[in-house]
Amino acid sequence: MRGPPAARERMGGAFWRFWSVEVATETGLGLAVIALQTMVVLDLGGGATEVGWLSSARFLPYVVLGLLVGALVEGMRRRTVMLVSDVVRALVLGGLAAVWLAGGGALWVLLLAAVLLGAASLVNDAASQAFVPRLVDRARLLPAHQRLDAGSNAAQSAGPAVSGAVIAWLGAPVSLLAAAAAHLVSAACSRRSRSTSPRRGDPPASGARSSAGCASCTGIRGSAPSRAGRTRGSSATAPR
Repeated sequence: MRGPPAARERMGGAFWRFWSVEVATETGLGLAVIALQTMVVLDLGGGATEVGWLSSARFLPYVVLGLLVGALVEGMRRRTVMLVSDVVRALVLGGLAAVWLAGGGALWVLLLAAVLLGAASLVNDAASQAFVPRLVDRARLLPAHQRLDAGSNAAQSAGPAVSGAVIAWLGAPVSLLAAAAAHLVSAACSRRSRSTSPRRGDPPASGARSSAGCASCTGIRGSAPSRAGRTRGSSATAPR
């Protein structure tokens, strides 16, 4: 799935480790989203209206805070932002699972969790897109984003089937714990990640990071808009 050895060598090991973590994290987030929808329908007896509210709650931070977060992340350490946002997502999912298993399930709890999950995903999206220029040189920015998009598409294609099987086996609340574990693994990998230093004489990459970071704020991770936005944001900085 990572491509031929020559491609891995061109992109570098750091990029492909980042790619693997991104795909695994997106799969885990997809599992969480389907688990939340399952809890609305099966546990709370909700219908299309309630599922719509859940989706709206998940997208709300992107609509309200998208541009602001993109600007704020520009001045922060990307690796730290990714680590903290992954830990926050793990805590939200783990806490929701604990509340649900303890019998405290309610629609407002799910909606609150969806808003928090969306906010943490927004921050992580902006930081992770802005981190890519630190992993590959300027000439490989667009191919790097395209490979991330390809991995995202694969995760989106396989995600629903995998999520359905996991939820059927473990139940929706326990599946949230599996998704939380995926985010903790991602946080650990973010802590260990290393970026490449810009070469002397290279044009500054801050514009690339800013455009990619802001573009990622137009959609939610695991959705087509965010991935398309990433490619559009990076293409502006790629050699023509």
